[in-house]
Amino acid sequence: MGGDMVYVVILSYHSVEDIRRCVDSALATNYPADRWRLVVVDNDSCPETRELLASYGERIDVLPQATNTGFAGGMNIGIRHALDRSADFIVLLNQDTEVDPEWLRELIMAAESDPTIGAVQPRIMLGEGDELVNSIGNDIHVLGFGFAGGHRERWSNIRPRLRGYPYPDVTYPSGAAVLYRAKALRDVAFPRADDVRQFLDEDFFLYHEDLDIGVRLWMRGWRCVLAPGAVVVHRYEFSRSIAKLYWMERNRILFLFQNFRIPTLLLLSPVLVASELGLLVLAKRGGWLPQKLRAWRSLLSPSKWRTYLRHRREKQAKRVLGDRAIIARFVPRLTNQEMPSAFVTTYVNPAVAAWWRCVRPLIRW
Repeated sequence: MGGDMVYVVILSYHSVEDIRRCVDSALATNYPADRWRLVVVDNDSCPETRELLASYGERIDVLPQATNTGFAGGMNIGIRHALDRSADFIVLLNQDTEVDPEWLRELIMAAESDPTIGAVQPRIMLGEGDELVNSIGNDIHVLGFGFAGGHRERWSNIRPRLRGYPYPDVTYPSGAAVLYRAKALRDVAFPRADDVRQFLDEDFFLYHEDLDIGVRLWMRGWRCVLAPGAVVVHRYEFSRSIAKLYWMERNRILFLFQNFRIPTLLLLSPVLVASELGLLVLAKRGGWLPQKLRAWRSLLSPSKWRTYLRHRREKQAKRVLGDRAIIARFVPRLTNQEMPSAFVTTYVNPAVAAWWRCVRPLIRW
């Protein structure tokens, strides 16, 4: 490993115990002290988190924010802070994670193995057992849903599948823990309306912003890979919060619209329309119809369309790979590990898989 400088950015939001565990584990990282720095972006800073973060003194950089800037906005603040200080690599960490002492060394070894690697995800494990995986790289469904690859599988069952691939490619790295090459981040950056650089798309606020930047990296010719030897524990708690469904539904459609060409969207449209009608029924039955309708209103808002269209143009202008190369990574079967559905497994997945076998060869651009 060379003398590269690494900044590790943690986003804090109203959880003193999570932040304490995360920062304490990060500070125990076995890596030369003069070659890395810990940054905490304190979203909607409150007295409790300010007091805790102040107790670490000069060991960390604290960036308090008066409001909740969201995951994308908060992490962008930390990324800009790191880039302004000549970072070579930037790592993003959720506040509900804890890291193995050798995690950073393993991530850097992976990144330095190939200069075309733009992002490296560690092996993210669940906190409820040494063997259960949270993510070994995330997958994208053809309808724009992103989900964790290998979630709740045993690592001992997954490991044999990765033999011969020291750093296997992943469709996109989970935002819970990911290293980005600074050069790659600069390469995919685009300006907000005020000309401030954004790396994660702040239109997304939270959910699917990691999916969006992962695809944009691939479209620019960068690789996204897994470093199995880098271990991060994610104290992941699945939330059935209705409020988050607005962001998830809105952002998956926004991701497809901004990143893919019109002919691709037209080919996807029959199943997209059918899925929207099905989701409308599910939303009604599940009590989250207002969130679904709010997502539609946001996507169709004339005032927001100007921003969405501008960002689409900027993302399209930067790409060097066609849709065919990216779509090849999509999966036609939806895996919902926390809320399994017999209807989806028995009927929806086979139907979408059959449709995808017919449509995918048509995408030649």
